[in-house]
Amino acid sequence: MADRFEECVTALLNGEVICHVSAPELFRFLDSDTSFNLGKTTTAEVVDEYLSKIGRGLAKTQDSQGYYCVYKNIDDNDKQKMAKERFTVVANQFDGLVNFLRLERGCKADPRPICCGDNVKLSDLLSAIENSETMQKQLTDIANSFGVGMTASKLQNTLNSVLKYLVKEKYLIQIGNVGSIYKATAKWSLLYDELEYIHSFDGFEIEKAQDDDDKGFQMELF
Repeated sequence: MADRFEECVTALLNGEVICHVSAPELFRFLDSDTSFNLGKTTTAEVVDEYLSKIGRGLAKTQDSQGYYCVYKNIDDNDKQKMAKERFTVVANQFDGLVNFLRLERGCKADPRPICCGDNVKLSDLLSAIENSETMQKQLTDIANSFGVGMTASKLQNTLNSVLKYLVKEKYLIQIGNVGSIYKATAKWSLLYDELEYIHSFDGFEIEKAQDDDDKGFQMELF
């Protein structure tokens, strides 16, 4: 139990989004009833109390699919700088991520954006893209946004480069060793929360996975 607690806290402090796809054992650990005799009802509450001692806290995405670490407040320059840096990362990836969401949605009958636990199949994407010049251009634009696959001569190689980038950034987890099926993580859930927050301040349009009455998330991102 102590080892799992340490592993969980370390992952959170390293900026990981813990979900049932990316880290199923840690997600179950956080979701479980506590065996700590500290008057808390869930392990998540115990972890949150521990993190609070160092000015952090445990947060959950709006869809309850992922746990991540936040600052309790950002009342000093260093914390504000780190929060801004996090949003800078999101802003730099924004075009590529949103365009990938649009591309992936256009390749399937389901209009719902990617959610944690969804399967993303290379064969399904490739089949749709090969039959659409518009999608081929979308894929090229996405690859350019991510800075990958720009020298690839084949669509499949470009698509593979994009998917590998999303695996590296932990938006997807590769299933098996073949690299043909991927599973979406709760990092998408956090992205939707972040974009909703940015939208509330900057006023640009985003495509949300949540209902209109969902609340925005807090700024105090790790």
